[in-house]
This record gives sequence, structure tokens and C-alpha cells, in this order.
Amino acid sequence: MKKKINFVPCLLLTLTLTTTTFSQEGWFWQNPLPQANPLKDICFTENNTGYSVGMGGVVIKTTDGGDNWIAQPSPTIASLNGVSFADINNGIAVGVNGTILRSTNGGDNWFIQTSGTTIELNDVDFIDENTATVVGYYGIILRTTDAGATWNSQSSGTARNLYAVDFSDINIGIAVGYGGITVRTSNGGTIWTPNYVTSNHWRDVIFIDANNGWVVSPEGGLILRTTNGGDNWIMQFNYGPDQYLGVHFADINNGIAVGLNYFVQRTIINRTTNGGTTWFYQGNGISSEILWAVSMIDTNNACIIGINSTILRTTNGGNEWFNENSGYRTTLYSISFSDDSNGIAVGGYNNSIILRTTDGGNNWLAQNSNTNYRLYGVSSINALNGIIVGDNGIILITTDSGNNWIIQNSGTSARLNDVVFTDSLTGTIVGNSGVIIRTTDGGSTWFIQSSGTTYSLRAVSFINSNYGFTVGDNGIVLKTTNGGNDWSSSQVGGGISYSGISMIDENIVFIVGSNNVIRKTTNGGNNWIIQGTGTTNILNDIYFSDENNGVAVGDKGTILRTTNGGTNWVGQVINTEYPLYKVQLINTNIGYIAGFNGTILKTINGGIITEVPNAANTNSEITLPNNFNLEQNYPNPFNPTTKIEFRIADFGYVTLKIYDVLGNEIATLVNEEKPPGNYEIEFKAAVLPSGVYFYQLKAGSFIETKKMILLK
Repeated sequence: MKKKINFVPCLLLTLTLTTTTFSQEGWFWQNPLPQANPLKDICFTENNTGYSVGMGGVVIKTTDGGDNWIAQPSPTIASLNGVSFADINNGIAVGVNGTILRSTNGGDNWFIQTSGTTIELNDVDFIDENTATVVGYYGIILRTTDAGATWNSQSSGTARNLYAVDFSDINIGIAVGYGGITVRTSNGGTIWTPNYVTSNHWRDVIFIDANNGWVVSPEGGLILRTTNGGDNWIMQFNYGPDQYLGVHFADINNGIAVGLNYFVQRTIINRTTNGGTTWFYQGNGISSEILWAVSMIDTNNACIIGINSTILRTTNGGNEWFNENSGYRTTLYSISFSDDSNGIAVGGYNNSIILRTTDGGNNWLAQNSNTNYRLYGVSSINALNGIIVGDNGIILITTDSGNNWIIQNSGTSARLNDVVFTDSLTGTIVGNSGVIIRTTDGGSTWFIQSSGTTYSLRAVSFINSNYGFTVGDNGIVLKTTNGGNDWSSSQVGGGISYSGISMIDENIVFIVGSNNVIRKTTNGGNNWIIQGTGTTNILNDIYFSDENNGVAVGDKGTILRTTNGGTNWVGQVINTEYPLYKVQLINTNIGYIAGFNGTILKTINGGIITEVPNAANTNSEITLPNNFNLEQNYPNPFNPTTKIEFRIADFGYVTLKIYDVLGNEIATLVNEEKPPGNYEIEFKAAVLPSGVYFYQLKAGSFIETKKMILLK
């Protein structure tokens, strides 16, 4: 599928952003590979080099025709819907919240460009190195003729959503969308002429020249062709249960349409070798996933991408399709390493899954659990011994590196959520309904302890065999100093649910939960201090390697890091919006995270990503900002142009607005989700009268306002 770009300038301002792309550092994927996010679009610049984009701002690249894919650093977590390259160097990707990314070096680095809109952008066609067109919701069309230095809004003549756009040359193009709308131009978008072909929604379009093109619909399984540039469309295929989302042709004869058959819940790969006169299905039953887009490299080679990070590839015209992904896609709720080499991850959806590594996560192998119950907690005691807990009171134990997992009697049918061992003999498990069970013989026998609550307990941590904490629903925080013989309440307050806990020693403890904050005690739980995080997302777990260095993880791919005991927390980059459930640090540099859809992430440098400036900057590397800041505009006073710089330390929604002295909003310079980075905005006030104005930056809990003077 071929995608295009969009830009829309604001009336009073021109924005020039100094944003960042990232080197191969920080957190990287170990499972599944190349990554776990749904993919939405794909394009190839030549036979071997291709790109795909998707949820969470993910960008992946292949240089061997799709056999191997590598996740590339991306400066956004905004989901990307479309990607297009004009040549081997120049590419554009577009997505939600008006996101536009630009690359000038073959995708090795991407930098954010400002579209001037928060409307979702669906497709981009990068026609040549200077000219691109983008389409999106509500009929938006954006055009650049100077490689994105400026972007102009074009009138599409419709308010209906536009899903795809394709140009046969710099002037002749067509966009398609909701309710059978097509809009055509023959003069580069100066005039777009609407037309309604049918009432069916069109999701993709491809032209191989000015006359011959195809459109597909998810309604009624429609494939239509035109031979006169879109003046007339002829029905070529119609099968009700088919839902087509992508189409691409290698030449006038050879094409592929992809999607899903909703009746039998199987993928659709529909192939033609005669320009669509006849179509035939391929890869019958290869999966049950939705396929979003296809790129035909030539008559033999093609790649398809889909909703579950699917990548399918053929080298023989579709006679055979191969899955180019590897790994497992069942949600993982917990991960535990006994050292940097030996680790276990567990989870499940309608069944259980146990993954084990002996080489630091380079390879993960599934092991037989002997149960179908979902698994929620694991403790890897050493290279041989491990304990796993889960639904219906299940306890699994291994003494032979997981070659055999033996079911043990827990004495309860409650769901068990977490387990911790302080040595090879002593361990504690917590679960729903206030369940706490304990072993002192390595798991051979278990005995129930009284928690004093019926609320579910979500996590447990012990610093030694006697001193531990457990946390759970309704603000429950319990403490023991005698190995669980007695559990007492530690007054936290807030009444929210806690799901993660990390003990540094008997006094210093951290907890996280559904209130999006981190609480810390330095006196063994007598008092708890709230630490600001700068995120609005739920936090699921926390882990400290020492009293200074810790990581917290949560929903929407949230990763926070501190190096000063939680005084400051800084967001770290990973391109996913999936929830992350568990984190463990081996030391200050090495750590692992487990999460939704089989996600396993690893860092070998504390999760730190250094900033790689975009093409307009130098090649020096600097550390990402660790705080928020709004600088004084310069020059000040100004006439009529001034620049405003600001720093963002965490992923989040950012607004930068201009007000007059009466508090009236004059202009919105920024109104979108942004990653950490240094930004510069150029504000043009040519149409405003002289006077005092205020500009205000909001980013999470950070708010700062400064004054500027327009003097004409």
C-alpha cells in the first residue's frame, strides 16, 4: 500500500521544531521480533529496502526484501497510519493527532514536522523529493512542494474522512474515503473534484499510471477498476463477507488485495495476474488476523502487514506465504531473572505460557506448563529452581531449569498474583481475597497466613526472610517483620489500588498503582511521600536496583526512570502503547520488562537514549532533557517574529498557547502529544496589534507562563 503526506499551516504562526530521533540504545525488543505493535502501512523504495509503520509510532525497516526487519528509533508514540518514500533517502510517515515524521537518510533518523492540525492523518504519497500530499479525517488534504518546509491546506470539497491517496504524477492524483467518496485533481491539488462512486467506504487506492487504478472496500468485498483515470469504475470482485483494507499492483496485470473475511475469521489474500479480470485466493487460512496493507515489489515478491504485528512475505508470486515474525504473542504478566543469563516470563490469555531464556533473552523458548490456567507471577530462584503462580490457586515448581514443571497443592482456589523468594527455601505468595501463603522448604509444603483483609493482594516484596511488604486493592499496604506470622497495616491513604512494590531495605520502600503516582517511605512505612511522575498513565510495577536507581512501568508503554531515589522521574522511550506489567533490574544498566502481546524489552544501559539531532543540526549527542522548562522568547520585544524554546522531559500531551492581556486565547502553537526533547517555535504576529502578550506551556502537571512584547 502506498501512503502520502499532509501539512496544514496555522494562520498566525510558522512552527520550526528542533526535535529528536534516537540511536540504538535504551529499551529494545526481545520478544516478539521485530516488535509487537499492530502495523498499518508498508512501502518499498527498491527491491530490498522497505518500511512499515504502526501503533505507538513504531517504524521498522528491511534491507533484504522483507526477510529480516529491524525496529528503528522513532521520536513519537503517536500511532502511524501511512508511510511513503520518494526515493531511497526521503520518506514521510503520518498518523494520529496530525503527526508527521520526516526522514532524509533512508529512515535511519526521523524528526517531527508540525502539520498545524490535530486531525488524524491516514495516508501520504511522497511524489518526489519536494512534493507530497497527505489526507485524513474530515476531508483534510495537505500539500508541500518544498520537502515539508511549508505545508498548505487544500480544499477537498468534502467533509468525509479520506483514507488513502495516490498520485500517478506530480499533478494527477486521487483520494478515496468514507461513503464511496473519491476526490480527483489534475493540477496538483489546486482544485479537487468530489465524486461518489458507490455508498461503500473505500479504504485504499492504487494507480499504476494516469488511467489505470483500483479501489477496495471493507463493505461487500468490493474491488473496482478504472481505465480512464477514475471517470468510470467497473466492478471486478464482489463477495460480501470479505473486508478489503489494502491493495497494490506491481504492473498493469499483477496485483494483490488484502483484508479479513469476517464470516470465517480468516485473512484474505486475493491475487490477480490479468489486471483484475479474475481474482483467486492465496494463503488460505494462514492466520485469523486482519491484514492492513500490501506492497508488491515485483510479480514474484511482495510483503503484507497486519494488526497483530504480522509480516507475511512471498518470493514466488504468492504460491507460498511465509511469516517473517518470530516469538510469542501471548500477554506476559511477570518476568524474573536469577542472573543476567537465566530468566523466566509467564502469562497467558485463554491458556498459560512459560518462556525461558539462558542467554540473557537473546532466545526465548516455550516450556510445558502442564496447565491451562493463566499465570501471573514468577520467581526465578537460580538456574535450576523456579516457582510460578496463577489462576485457581495454581503453583508450579521446577528443579531442573523448567524441563519439568510440577503442580503443587496451594490449599486455595483463589487467584495467586505474585511470588517472591529470599533464598532457595523461603518464599511468599499473595493473591485475591487477601490470600497469603508461605513456604520454608523450597515449596514442598505451603501454609496459609492471616492477612487480616479480604481485598486482593497484587504484589509482594521481601528484603530478607522476615521483613516484607504486600500491596493490593483499596489502598491496602501490609507489613511484616517476622516472616508473615503477623501482618499489620501500613497507613498510606488514598483508597486506590496498588500493584507494584520494591524494597531497598527495611526502611526504604516504593509502591505504585492506579493513581499514577509513586509513593515512598523512608521509615519502614510509618509515613509515605508522594513523588511526582509527570504521567497520567496507570503504573503497574516498580523495581530498584539500589537506593538511587529505579524503573517504574505502566499502561500505554510508560517507562519512568530515576537515578536519585525518586526525587526526579524521567520518561524513557519505547514505541508502543501496550501496557507494561512487570520490570526487573539486574543492576543499574541491565533490566527487563514484560507486557501485553508477548512484549519483552531489555536494556543494557539503564534505558538511556541519547539525542541524535536531525539533519538541520550537528551530529553531536546530548542527553535527553530531565526536566520541563519554558524559555523567554527572543528577541523580546519583537516585530513581527519571535522564537520560543521549551523542553519536554516526558511523553505526554503538550499545549503552547498565546493570550492577550485580557486572557483571550489568540493562537495555539502546540496542541498534541510529544516525546521528550528540545523544541523551538517561531511565532509570527504580523496581523496582531502592538501590546503585551502571554505565552503558556502546559505539559502534564507542568505549567509555566511568560510575558512578551510586540512592538511595531
